[in-house]
Amino acid sequence: MAYQNLKTYMQEKYKDMLRKEILDFINSSSNIEKGEILHEIIVQAVKCKIENENKWEEEPIIQMNINIEAKMIKLEDKCFHKVRGFVIYTRVKIKNQIEFIDDVTVIEECNPNMFKASTIYEEFLIPIIESDEMFENKVDDFWKKFDQNINSYYGNSIYEVPIGAVLNKLQINAFEADLPENILGRIYFRKDELQSYYDKIRIQNIENIGNIEIKRTGIEECSILINKNSFFMHDNGGTRQLTFTHEIAHWCFHRMFFAILSLLGTDEKMLNCNVEPQKCNDTMTDVERALWIVEEQANNIGFRMAMPRNKYIEVFNKIEKDIPKWGVLKGEVYESIIEKIAKVFKVSVFSAKQRAIQIGYEEALGTCIFVDGQYYFPLAFKKGILEKNQTFIIDKKSFNKLCTENNYFNQLIQTEKFVYVGYVVCINDSKYIQYTNENKYDLTDYAREHVDECCLIFNYEQISENYIHVNSDFYEQCYLSRNKTDGDKYEICFRTQESENYRNITARKEEENIERNVIKYKEEYEEQSKNKKEFYRLMVSEKEDTSTFGGFLKALLNQKDDMNGARLANKIHVSEVTVSSWVTNKSIPKLENVLAICLVLKLPEIYCEYMLEQAGIFLSNDTKAGFIYRKLMKYHMEKGSISEWNKYLTKFGLEPICSEKD
Repeated sequence: MAYQNLKTYMQEKYKDMLRKEILDFINSSSNIEKGEILHEIIVQAVKCKIENENKWEEEPIIQMNINIEAKMIKLEDKCFHKVRGFVIYTRVKIKNQIEFIDDVTVIEECNPNMFKASTIYEEFLIPIIESDEMFENKVDDFWKKFDQNINSYYGNSIYEVPIGAVLNKLQINAFEADLPENILGRIYFRKDELQSYYDKIRIQNIENIGNIEIKRTGIEECSILINKNSFFMHDNGGTRQLTFTHEIAHWCFHRMFFAILSLLGTDEKMLNCNVEPQKCNDTMTDVERALWIVEEQANNIGFRMAMPRNKYIEVFNKIEKDIPKWGVLKGEVYESIIEKIAKVFKVSVFSAKQRAIQIGYEEALGTCIFVDGQYYFPLAFKKGILEKNQTFIIDKKSFNKLCTENNYFNQLIQTEKFVYVGYVVCINDSKYIQYTNENKYDLTDYAREHVDECCLIFNYEQISENYIHVNSDFYEQCYLSRNKTDGDKYEICFRTQESENYRNITARKEEENIERNVIKYKEEYEEQSKNKKEFYRLMVSEKEDTSTFGGFLKALLNQKDDMNGARLANKIHVSEVTVSSWVTNKSIPKLENVLAICLVLKLPEIYCEYMLEQAGIFLSNDTKAGFIYRKLMKYHMEKGSISEWNKYLTKFGLEPICSEKD
């Protein structure tokens, strides 16, 4: 039989014991009228608290307060009916059943009208965590109590969370397994004889993954299974680290919750960490709502556990101090910091960014931007410019929706007062907008450094209350940087009346700027067209077979009086024999060689694209590297040099194209 909650469980399982305790109290009490007889008792509420909550290594002791309504009668007076209230105070341990620690319980009589219903936290022994700071303190306490010599467990990095050591200390078994695609991880609080899984590897030997699969038909309690194909935040380069800390959070903070579920006779033996967060609604049973709460708590605790606050700040400050600032945009500096932090803690860049925001580094908001699957260069803006649930970034779907539903916003776009550049809506001014190719726009470096000066601010709001979280800030912070936007959870809104940013921008709009931009864009477009004509002329007029890399390179060299194979080889720091092998198609150059050739020959973008194609190289804008290479080819070809390119590439962690010769 499954019980709805702890109150009904105590009523059914311990009714006789509770009745005896009340009778003993009545018989010894002077407040009870002569002739009163206990007729019936009803458990109104059961309120539990873990006495040694902060000592997770000890067996939990539960303080239990049982509110009982007692109906009294008199045999000689059939009209006599009276309700008395009693509170039984006791201490218990919960395993397969309730074990009372104290021989003597304390009973007090009270006004039954003063009884308050027990909360879901009290009935299910779920920790009460009401704020971000409480979550942070829980994690800080965990690491303080774990081991005073925790650093001795750390590997190459003194900051990487020592998952193996934690699991050993807690005596948790951990395995990789073939879990369903929608399940990232799973923790067992009770033995399950029915579950089949593959014991691929113990976490303690994580670096020595074997190929032997051992099929098992059961699993012990205190076991963690990790999906071998996906992990927490998997769609953003997620890691095992976060999945493990999520499950560890369950074991340390929710063991007693599962002990309660076991008492109630539910079939729950484990908790799943789902790819998609569970919805909460008013139709949930007490058990379902409790399951939802503990999953949300594990999300918040585990995320912080993987990147402890104090250590994160220490790493951030150290990297920020060492990173060069000269010649680098502010947004690029902070993106580089976030990327380095991700490597230190062995988490995804996305996760490292969200933790930075969570701790209070507003600069991280403009870093690691992926919208509609494409990477965009980082942004910078004044601190405090964005209020909660506000952003500069908008995806294509939300942009189109606003154009359709918001007439005023649509007018701004149709009149070209503002332009959409794929992730932000920016004032149409040459100071902020530069023309690319294919009638596309991009932000200038100045705009990227001063987004608050030129880009519109949007609100994002929850669509349904069914998605309210225990701590929703974490999920709201995640929204705008995910590879896939959570379109069914949040909606982008444009509030012209509320946006001071909008009024500042419109005040700066001048018609002559628009006219100047139109002329400038026309000139740039004509230059692009000229390059295309020259390209196609070259393709058809040369005697060489320009359909191959070597043939095209030979045709280019033939066009230039001051360049030949020997001079090119010297410029790009390779041998003349190597260049000759390229020209004759005996070998194909690598990416860095092709880029160096394009730069030395000062080739237009269309030429560069063709050379890369013939070399079998495709640069995707979906990757940071591809985006950076394309930016260099587009904007830094004519006046750029090998040393300048190399400096820029190194800044973003990419390999130099070659060494420059004098």
